[in-house]
Amino acid sequence: MLLAQSLKDLFYPPLCLSCKQWLIKGESSLCFACLSQLPETRYTIDTKNPVAQILWGRIPLKYACSFLIFNQLNRTHDILHNIKYKGNKELAKYLGKHYATTYLKQLELLKIDEIIPIPLHPRKKRIRGFNQAEYFAQGMAEILQCICNTGGLKRRSFTTTQTKKSRAERWENVREVFICPTPELANKNILLVDDVITTGATLESAALALLKKKPKSIGVITLAFAND
Repeated sequence: MLLAQSLKDLFYPPLCLSCKQWLIKGESSLCFACLSQLPETRYTIDTKNPVAQILWGRIPLKYACSFLIFNQLNRTHDILHNIKYKGNKELAKYLGKHYATTYLKQLELLKIDEIIPIPLHPRKKRIRGFNQAEYFAQGMAEILQCICNTGGLKRRSFTTTQTKKSRAERWENVREVFICPTPELANKNILLVDDVITTGATLESAALALLKKKPKSIGVITLAFAND
């Protein structure tokens, strides 16, 4: 097996999932250069950081946080474009693993029972081919050794993209769009996961659907935070 892998690496060298340069010994999925340039928020998992403040007074959350800062000029923009439009599912999953590994001690204290990613409408998922939030959630779940419940939420209807919508338009676009078909959430610590948070309208709508099942707590973590 080792010989076969060595031969494969010789003829098909592993590439960085972000910049596509060859990986060297000790690197995995992302090269050291790309890892060092990730614009991390470094927010603690609590109710006081800028991500949590977006949702203050809207839904009762135990915590809210994001891994990376997103704007049109930084590396997160390139990473999300790579995932969303080039079908780089493994990059989304790797980032979930990397985030959970980096903040493992904090996350373990939360005693997360289930991770529920924000779902795409089936039609949009067929068009795109996959749900990037789902793969980010799966990566986290592998490290935290908890359930990734990809069926925990469903969309009632197809919604148009949130891009370029005002805050009020974003909320109206996703108001009551989610249902929670999972009955066994009572007294569980739930982590709601999405790819990007901007106004928080999508996460608010999803959390309201989950609250009807009376979980013990709900927290939010996103891959990126659009702060501009």
